[in-house]
Amino acid sequence: MAAISSKLEKEIVLLEAKNILRALLDRVEPGEKISPPRLGTPVVTLVSREEHIDREKAHAAADRIRARAKALAVEPLDWAALKDDRDEGRP
Repeated sequence: MAAISSKLEKEIVLLEAKNILRALLDRVEPGEKISPPRLGTPVVTLVSREEHIDREKAHAAADRIRARAKALAVEPLDWAALKDDRDEGRP
């Protein structure tokens, strides 16, 4: 009986979450921004797709990051050596 009750509780919680999400999306769609907090700190920001990131700016930023990484000429990680270092001294 407890398993049935637990399953029902989970289904109710999921249904409530879906309803809350629908209500939030209804508010966000016309342009409102919503940042739900966890312990007082915003965890995520819901925004309308209309305010989506400019792809050209995003590509330009990625190109700058790649150019900086290339200029640093950082060697690729040696995963085996990294794992050996991590495991050194472990029982």
